[in-house]
Order: sequence, then C-alpha cells, then structure tokens
Amino acid sequence: MKEIGKLLKEKRESEGLTLEQAHQATRVQIKHLEALEEGDEKVFSAEVYYKSFLKSYAKYLGLDPAELISGYDARKASKEQAAEKEEGIIRKTRSAVRTVSYKKAIVTILIAACLLAAFLYLNKNISNIVSEDASAVEHKHQVVKNEVQNNIQSVVIEEIVVQPETKPVIPQKQNLLIRAVENVWIRLDGDNKPLFQGTLLKDEERTWQAYNDFVLRIGYAKGVKVFLDGKEVDVVSGSVQDVNTVTIKRQ
Repeated sequence: MKEIGKLLKEKRESEGLTLEQAHQATRVQIKHLEALEEGDEKVFSAEVYYKSFLKSYAKYLGLDPAELISGYDARKASKEQAAEKEEGIIRKTRSAVRTVSYKKAIVTILIAACLLAAFLYLNKNISNIVSEDASAVEHKHQVVKNEVQNNIQSVVIEEIVVQPETKPVIPQKQNLLIRAVENVWIRLDGDNKPLFQGTLLKDEERTWQAYNDFVLRIGYAKGVKVFLDGKEVDVVSGSVQDVNTVTIKRQ
C-alpha cells in the first residue's frame, strides 16, 4: 500500500537510517525493504510474506506493526467492496438496456397492426360497392386507393431495429486438484476471488473450481502435486528458494 510505504520511508529517513542498515538489523532483503516503502505488493510471492516483512520492518523503525497491518487489511477490504459495487452497477445497466429494447419492439408491432387494420377496413369498403355501376366503381376504387396512399404517407414511423438478445456462452467450471506431498502453506485465488489460504497436511487432497484462471502461491513448491482437470501442472519451475506463484490459465 502506497500510504504505508510512504510512512515507512519517512520514518527511516527521519532516523537517518539506510536500507543497508535496516537489512543488517532485520535480515530482510533490500529489494523487499524497497518494495515495502514503494507499496509494491507484487514483489512478494504471498500476502503472508508481505505482512511478515512489514511487521519486522515496522518494529525495527519503532512503529506499531499491528496498527499498520490493520490499516492494510482495511484498505484491501475497501477496494474489494468497491469492485463488487461497480460490477453490480454494470449488471443493472445491461438489464435496463434490454428492457428498453423490448418496449421499442412492442411499439413497432402495435403501429404495424394499426396500419394493417386500416388497410383491411378500406378493402372491405371496396368489396361492398362491386355491384355498382362500373364507372362509379372505378371512380370509388381510385378514391379509396388515393386515400390509403395518403394515410400511409402521413404516418411517419421511426425504424426500430431490435437485435435479438445474444445469450452469453457460460463456460463450464474447471477443477483444480492439489495433493500435499509434505506439510505446505498455500494461497489459492480463482476468477480473481480468494478460495483458500492455509496449510495442507501431508497426503491431504482438496479440489476447487473456477471458470477462468487460478493463481496459486506456494510456500514450498516441491511439497504439492497440482492437477487441472486431471492434467498435472508444473508448479516447481520458476520457484525462488522453493517459493513460487503460478497462474494456471483455462485450457
């Protein structure tokens, strides 16, 4: 978080301390200290490491670790609530657009029905005069024809094109199975929502579902076997000191 990072940096500089001195005292790598001061959480493979390093650094600088971590949790929760609210507004807007389209379609149908009824009524009048004198019939037929044309021309209808609603294709959920080879800490997010955070015991096996992507953070990459819809996923490659973060995309 930017606010927390700014507070840490200002406190360190006011004490006349360097990042190297902080590293020697806390044993936290300089790149992680810089990430804490810049509020860059992406540097940390898991939230638990961010909080652990933040606690150590805050304590070293004489700040209250519990207060900083509480502030971090509160800001994170606020962002998640804002995202959920925005998603709800989008859903309501789409529903309103569909309702307007339906109303326009009904208006178009009603106008067309009125014109058809008028045309049939005039044709009926023509049928009633077939027994009259031929010249009179011709004259009346022309009068009726002109009247129909004039009525049609006087009605201005706004063309309304109602596109058929295309129903979204909802993909089936995919299954992610994690089997613990050793006791291991993991955090799992699916479709940008937290699914699990904690320790899996050796030989424990659990399954989660999501429509799109999984993001898996592993404290000991060699301690788990991961399978997406029955196909094993490589979670060891790219790990740093056996810690790894893997994005598992939809096949």
